[in-house]
Amino acid sequence: MDFDDTARLELDVPELVSLVGAMLGRIGQGTSDVRELRNVLDGYTSDEFEEAVAGLFADRQVEGAQVERNLAGVREDWELRGAVIAACRYIEAETPSVMAETAQQLAGLAAGLSAPGDFPPPFRCALFLAVVGAGIVGSIGPHGLITAPTLVNAVAGGALGWGSSGCGETLEALARHRR
Repeated sequence: MDFDDTARLELDVPELVSLVGAMLGRIGQGTSDVRELRNVLDGYTSDEFEEAVAGLFADRQVEGAQVERNLAGVREDWELRGAVIAACRYIEAETPSVMAETAQQLAGLAAGLSAPGDFPPPFRCALFLAVVGAGIVGSIGPHGLITAPTLVNAVAGGALGWGSSGCGETLEALARHRR
């Protein structure tokens, strides 16, 4: 890091502190949302969940095929509903330590140290699966103002994140949260 980078970082630290503080607040709130998602998923069978996936992509074969390609590694050893539930449990269990680690990284940056600046891969990948699950659950029954294209985009985005981030390597970390 040269002088200009250091000066720019020092000017950006207050803004970074504010942004990370807001992010940590959302992560804390997200734990409650993930718990609610897990509770909803507990009320559905794997067959009902898979029917919702098929229905969501019935008129969108290209997007459905992309989702399936991105989630192929999950589907080799897991049923998708179970993987999403395990991801939710993982998020619930790991959020406190991820929040603490993120706060430590921020403190390090404020002190002029470098930090990786990202969530640990298993946590990030669990978030991708939770997004997939939330999009699918949103397509089951009445979902108010959420439109099918929005749900397709949520599921596809979560699946793309999973598929492009090497998340297959994180399945072992999620396995301990499997039923």
